[in-house]
Order: sequence, then structure tokens, then C-alpha cells
Amino acid sequence: MRPAILTLVLIFSLCLAAQAADYDTGIDAYSRQDYRVAAANLLPLAAQGDARAQYSTGILYQQGQGVLQDNALAWFWFTKAELGGHPRAVQARFQLESIMTTQELEQARKYLQE
Repeated sequence: MRPAILTLVLIFSLCLAAQAADYDTGIDAYSRQDYRVAAANLLPLAAQGDARAQYSTGILYQQGQGVLQDNALAWFWFTKAELGGHPRAVQARFQLESIMTTQELEQARKYLQE
């Protein structure tokens, strides 16, 4: 039984390391202004619930970097990051809301309900 537990711990640790590597790869690509690579690495992590990746994905959508610019999706990802405890997500969402149209906010709230 102990070897099975040790194996599970090792597998879990490797998964966390791979996830961190994808996040780091995404952030490194962002810093090099390679936004498509950043999006390719960050979007899957954001979908898996990584608050750091959700916040960064919100920035990508807000700025239209590596993805089509979309305020509703940016708001969605900032909100998900906020719910995940990201410290800067609340401010980012409020700043974005101040420039969003009523239609964009309605669409963003629909995304959150899906």
C-alpha cells in the first residue's frame, strides 16, 4: 500500500511541476511579446482553475494580445481569478467595467453562468 501512495504523490508532484512550467512558459512568452504562445500556455491553465492564469488570460483578452480583443471574456476571466483569490483581479475587473458597454456586461455575465 505504501508504494501506491508514494507513486500517487510522485505523479501529483509531476503534474504540478508541468502545470507550473506551462504557466512560466506563458509568462516568459508574454514578456517577450509572443502573445500567441502566452495564450496557448495560459488558456488551458485558466480553464483548469489556475487563478494566476485566469488573471493573465483576462489581460490577454482585454488587450487583444494573442487572442481577439473581447472585453466580455476579459471580465469573465478577471471574475474567475477574483473568485480564485487573485489579489489584483478585483481592481482589474472594476476598471474594465468602467469602460464596458451594457451589451458587453450582459454577455460577460452570460459567460459566467455557462
